Parts: sequence; structure tokens; C-alpha cells
Amino acid sequence: MIPVAKWYILGVAVSVAISLIGICLIIWRTTPDAASQLLKTLFFSALFVFTWGVGTLADFIVTTRTLTRQPLKDKILESAFYPSFFRGLIFSIVVAAVILIKKIL
Repeated sequence: MIPVAKWYILGVAVSVAISLIGICLIIWRTTPDAASQLLKTLFFSALFVFTWGVGTLADFIVTTRTLTRQPLKDKILESAFYPSFFRGLIFSIVVAAVILIKKIL
């Protein structure tokens, strides 16, 4: 049986892959000048999900590598996932804020 935390990581990895596909399709199919407001919203939403997922995965890998060098137990994986998930959220909010401030200024 697969531990719960590995399902969480698999879900984050799938969301990163889907959002990356969405970003690539939007970039490939449209030009920035001709894009509608809905398309821009979809692009930035996919970018937000992508950065959240990448931040979560990167922090989770660093956290689990520094916790122990032995085989990881289910409880260690679960206790490492939740803080990584929220740190990934903070990372994506900061990236979105920087993009928004650069776009405004």
C-alpha cells in the first residue's frame, strides 16, 4: 500500500505537469497583444499553480533530505509535506506579487 504523503506528492506533481502544459499551450497559441482578459487570467492562474507546485516539491525534497539519511517513514513524509505545501504557497504569492508589481510599474 502506498503511503498517503506519496499520494499528495503525486497530486502536486500532476498539477505541476497539467499547469505547465496549459502555460505552454497558451504561449504557443496566442500572442500577448491579441490575448483577451480571460486568456490572461488563465495564464496567470496556471502560472500561480505551477509556481506553487514547484515550490512545494522543491521544499519537500530539501526537507526530507535534511531530516534523515535513512529510509523515510510515512509519518516523517506527512510531517514534512504540510509545511512544504504552505511554504510553496508563500513562494507562489511572492512570485505573483513581484509579477503584478512589475506589470503595474
